[in-house]
Amino acid sequence: MRLTLVVLLALTLMPIAPIAHSKTVIEVYQEHIQKLIDKDHELKQLITDAKQKVTDFEKEANSIKALIAKYEADLKTTTQKMEKKNEAQLKAVKDAYRKELSAEADLAELSRKSAEEDAKATRAILDELGTSAEKVAKLTDAVSVSGGSSKTELNISGNIKIPDSANGIVFSDGSKQTRSPRVIYTPDPRNGCSPNAAANTDLWKQTFTLKNPASIVTFANAISIHGGRLDVSLHVDGNAKNRALTDDASVKWQDLHLHWGGTLSQGEHTVSIRSTVANVIGCQENWGNIMTLIFE
Repeated sequence: MRLTLVVLLALTLMPIAPIAHSKTVIEVYQEHIQKLIDKDHELKQLITDAKQKVTDFEKEANSIKALIAKYEADLKTTTQKMEKKNEAQLKAVKDAYRKELSAEADLAELSRKSAEEDAKATRAILDELGTSAEKVAKLTDAVSVSGGSSKTELNISGNIKIPDSANGIVFSDGSKQTRSPRVIYTPDPRNGCSPNAAANTDLWKQTFTLKNPASIVTFANAISIHGGRLDVSLHVDGNAKNRALTDDASVKWQDLHLHWGGTLSQGEHTVSIRSTVANVIGCQENWGNIMTLIFE
């Protein structure tokens, strides 16, 4: 706008030309003025475009600022989460370490108490024996531990308990006894005098089970009524181990005695009596039995 005023002022100050040239000058002035006006419009458009670009730049800048703010917030949140997670993990490690220290302390206390109890038990034994070196030496000689040899017998006032059925007392010949000796008594369960029974079959039998190999002694007693020869046999697991016979022309009651001793393996076993003649052996439980002594 200022440029237009300057141009008009310059035209006003110029000398007045002849009339013939006035129209041409005016047209020239108008053309210049129009050009200036067009230029002014272009400048205004450029300014408007520049302002729009500035506005666009500001919007982009604001968007970038918003993204930066969001990223900063997300980073802060993530950092806080990581800090909390690390704090939780650190706390868990500390707690585990404290528990381990506590467990070690408990174990140490238990060991201390155990040592005290052992010491008390030792003092009690020494109090009973007396604290003299001579009496302690006698105790050492009496008991052999881990293959040592004792010089005197061991006297125990109390019980000896062997909890495991596979353990026992090992003798000098290498044999082992895993339980106390026991006796199994089986009377003749049949009725009648004498009861009916086929020849060469089990008249009655005794059954027992061994958890370990064992030595046994078995006895069998019965009575018979028969004239002539009669053979009676004691069988262990179906095998004849001992025999007895009677041979009398007259028919009368006679005693029969059988016995056998030996070693049997682990498992179930039977002891029985057989006769070569039918229906001549036994007269109920008071006159017939099998008795077995077992050293297992």
